[in-house]
Amino acid sequence: MSSPHESIGRLIGEHQRYRLDTLLGSGGMGQVFLAKDTVLGKQVALKLLNAKLSDHEGFRKRFEREVSICAALDSHHIVRIEDYGISEEGYPFFVMEHLTGETLGQRLRREQQLSVEKSVAIITQICAGLKIAHQGVRLWRQGQETEPIKIIHRDLKPENIFLVPTVLGDLVKILDFGIAKVCADQQPEYGSLTGTDMFIGTFDYASPEQISGSKQVDERSDIYSLGMILYQMLSGTDPFGFHQDGRRTNSMDWALAHAVQSPVPLRSQPGCQHLSVDLERVVMRCLAKNPQDRFASVDELCQALQIDQVTQPLPIPIPRLDSPKEPEEPEGTQAQMPILVSNSPPAQKAPSSPPVLLIGILLALVTAGGGYGAWQWLEANKNSRAEKILKTATALYLDCGETEKAIALLKTMPTGTQFSPKTLDLEQQWRAETQQNNQSLNTASVALINQEWDLAIESAQQIAPSTPYWTKLRDEYLSWAREQRPGVPLCPGVLCPPCNVDASSPESSPL
Repeated sequence: MSSPHESIGRLIGEHQRYRLDTLLGSGGMGQVFLAKDTVLGKQVALKLLNAKLSDHEGFRKRFEREVSICAALDSHHIVRIEDYGISEEGYPFFVMEHLTGETLGQRLRREQQLSVEKSVAIITQICAGLKIAHQGVRLWRQGQETEPIKIIHRDLKPENIFLVPTVLGDLVKILDFGIAKVCADQQPEYGSLTGTDMFIGTFDYASPEQISGSKQVDERSDIYSLGMILYQMLSGTDPFGFHQDGRRTNSMDWALAHAVQSPVPLRSQPGCQHLSVDLERVVMRCLAKNPQDRFASVDELCQALQIDQVTQPLPIPIPRLDSPKEPEEPEGTQAQMPILVSNSPPAQKAPSSPPVLLIGILLALVTAGGGYGAWQWLEANKNSRAEKILKTATALYLDCGETEKAIALLKTMPTGTQFSPKTLDLEQQWRAETQQNNQSLNTASVALINQEWDLAIESAQQIAPSTPYWTKLRDEYLSWAREQRPGVPLCPGVLCPPCNVDASSPESSPL
């Protein structure tokens, strides 16, 4: 196999189990092929160490260590290792699950800028995978397990984040632990592989301490890289203006920027003015030059992002409420009025000076001795608006499952009305129901991807049909899971939405 393309069609592995069908990618360490498992008859991804590096003991050990790390990291958010072997020519390889979808890098090249919800969902799942690595795993060495060892990825970037489409949205998988740092003094055999006296990684996303060759690289280095990725997803550019300038950059440009240049505040980037101050604070804290100023763990970062999701003024079309009718109109007509939805941003606060017509009405009421009537009229207007907000938010939650939009609308409710006390209880109730149902859906989704049909059905049945939206989603999900039992032909790619679900329908859209 003198070149990757000449390898196509070759059979490698024990009993020539794997047939190399397509070259998916090539890097410094080796090539990744789409291969066929001729025993199980399924597609897999096979990574083969570069022939020029196979005789180099250091690279060979690094390659073997990547297999050991990925095999030990048992997470739905880290690519799964299925086999390891040596080709007839003596080239080591390992077999991974074949993922259907695209990398985050491909997504950003196509869409450039992602919404707050999508960006936070992706970062949260990356954190879930990194948490297991950062807390420590037991590697399999010489026939026995090691003591728990902390793993630092050191090469987080959009190309190493894979997005698998599911009915729930993107399932995130972390790729390529080839240059991960093993933080363990008791593992001397890793010393020459993980030493930080020279830079290893991708300059664009590397932390200042990683570039400087510090020996104190820990989980906060990965958090810096996550900050770079999150900044790019939200803004469509980098924190140092390189992409906006359009000029060619080299490793020295990035190294100096990470070391001494202050990142541009996120909300000052074009198209980012709608982002909350809290969200900007989270991102900028990830990008702190000093590791001690960053979040101490991915758990802490996740908690900050979830808090921000509660207070975040969402950049989404919020239903525009009609002006409240005057009190002399008969009751019951307001509920029948159509609620208009606008693509314009939420209305700004009314100017401090009231309209001329309103001034005239108030003066007339006061002149006629109707000061109390004027107060009553204003209270009626406030109650009417509060009632419409409550009805619209409830409809968003019940019929569309749009929990965040519904809660954002609740937060615009005037205080001191008969409807105001309900908002806090509703917010807590909606969040609790949504969180519980999302957990069931996430378990069912992963089970479907792994073709564990009974677990998928069991998890889907745990969805509480408390609203029309969740009832419909649960029924569709159960129907899809039951159709995929063993012996029944699968939909193409397994991961496609249920064939009887209209993907354009808001009731069936992924969360």
